[in-house]
Amino acid sequence: MILLACLMLVLQAIAQAPEKAVADDLAVTAEIIGHSYKPVKSSGIKPQLILYVRLNVRNQTSSPREITFYSCGWDASWIQKGAAGFDAWGCNKNYLGTLPIPAGQSIVFYGPVRVRRDGDEPTRFALGFVDFTETDFGSKIFHKKFKKKRWDKLLKTKAVYWSNELDGGIDPATTPEITGSARYPDYSLPETGK
Repeated sequence: MILLACLMLVLQAIAQAPEKAVADDLAVTAEIIGHSYKPVKSSGIKPQLILYVRLNVRNQTSSPREITFYSCGWDASWIQKGAAGFDAWGCNKNYLGTLPIPAGQSIVFYGPVRVRRDGDEPTRFALGFVDFTETDFGSKIFHKKFKKKRWDKLLKTKAVYWSNELDGGIDPATTPEITGSARYPDYSLPETGK
């Protein structure tokens, strides 16, 4: 009888618990702004077409909103559907920081995404910003003891803000080629938020 009463209390608490709301405090938009080809040293492999994207993370609330990411390795805060991932880049000093985004403003990330090898069928892809905390970044998942099961479990607990879908079938003849120092990813917080 006591066990049944306890079970009823637990079921009642579960029924009254609020559902996890879909987060809408941030909005992510993505845009292809250029391309380059990454040569592959092995003669049997085609060069990779690298697409450069602008990722805009906008604070949709009426108060400042903080996000946490690594200064150089900010790609650790992003996941993708349909893409191979971000291409590697150089970094002088990588530190974890929290940056406030003022109400109605955006932070913009620029980076190279590996989508396909030259000549392969184009794919559609989207990029998602994962709202990790400093505690998440301090866990073993981001360090030597990385385990995919732990990563998948962590992702289930985090809000992911997906971008619009992009077409990997760009026409390089009509898309600017990015060369030189512009290849290195950066982020910025515009003063106007536009």
